[in-house]
Amino acid sequence: GTMEFKGDQFTLTDIKAKFGKVGTMQGKLSVQFSRKENPAVQADLEGSNLDVTGKPSDTFMKVPAGFQGSLHFKGKNILWDSRHLGTADISTTFNDQDWTIKSAQVTLPGNSQVKLAGTIMPKTNSAAYTAVQITTDDLGKMVDSFAPADTSIFSVLGAAGPFKKLQMTSNLEISPAKISFFNIDAIVEDKEKVSGVLNVDRVAAKPNFTAKLH
Repeated sequence: GTMEFKGDQFTLTDIKAKFGKVGTMQGKLSVQFSRKENPAVQADLEGSNLDVTGKPSDTFMKVPAGFQGSLHFKGKNILWDSRHLGTADISTTFNDQDWTIKSAQVTLPGNSQVKLAGTIMPKTNSAAYTAVQITTDDLGKMVDSFAPADTSIFSVLGAAGPFKKLQMTSNLEISPAKISFFNIDAIVEDKEKVSGVLNVDRVAAKPNFTAKLH
């Protein structure tokens, strides 16, 4: 890439990097330094065949103290938190307290697509998502692609019933103690409508489900 220092800004453009045997990344990165404000990082990156984060979790990575910035990432064949994404297009802003997801869209096996926006708080391992949209022709394939743990959000979806096709919108809150889907509006197998609330207690040895669906 091309490196440039200009005033209080460091810029790296035309990034071309290789990871492992087949992983690639390209794009640009800049850091703005200021005496009055925290350093600001801006990154616009594209990648393929990458392992973005290796540790499974419900949240994004912690940001170093005093940093803030924005990230736009587009990728193909990505492992994100050990979960396989066919494609990903994620736009976020962040600081050392939380990540704000302006928009995120990923594709998964089973002709599946997930869209969402929200706020993630890594320090408390919690998140609040709004406008979650899930569409899939094969829910089982989508869930299996994540090899989900028993307390995973996707294990919850997979346990919803013996069906394949699902269209669902909802809000979602995740904490170490509980996963809560609310304002659910779903269509199962293109015919059955479902709405309501689904809660999962994560503290017990096995997930404890409570639902008010109609």
